[in-house]
Order: sequence, then C-alpha cells, then structure tokens
Amino acid sequence: MDDDVRTVAASALTPITVILATGLSHQELCSVVDTLWDCLAEGGDDLGSSTGAVMDLLGAMIAHPSVMEVMSETDSTGYALSVTHLG
Repeated sequence: MDDDVRTVAASALTPITVILATGLSHQELCSVVDTLWDCLAEGGDDLGSSTGAVMDLLGAMIAHPSVMEVMSETDSTGYALSVTHLG
C-alpha cells in the first residue's frame, strides 16, 4: 500500500522481466500482472512516485508473449484482464 515500496519493488523487478515472464507459472504470472494493474488503480495520484516505476515494469512485461497472452485472456464477465482494470 506504500507508494515508496511500490516504487522500489517495481524498479527492482524491471531488469528481470524475462525471468518473470518465462519462469513463473501461468497463475503466478496472472497474479503479477493483476497486481501491477491494481497498483496503478490504487495509486489515486497519476503523479505518485510509483506510477512511473509500475508503468515501466508493466511496459517491460508486455514485451513478452506470455504476458500478452495473460493480458488477452477473458475473465468470467468476458472482458480481457487489461480492460477490467482500466474501466
């Protein structure tokens, strides 16, 4: 919940996105992507210190096909994961 902790965590994970994208199970990868979207939604302030770091991590993650697959999956309402967190 702490903005500074989100910033440090996202910054620490950005260099190892290939490991996250290829080494995590599908369920774990879904959880990471879901958490990143939640961090952006919970920030409340577009100028919060974690916003840039979380967006950098999410952008780096999206470069991997396995992450794009997770983001394109639909949930029980029929919406893709990325859409459910944006709207």
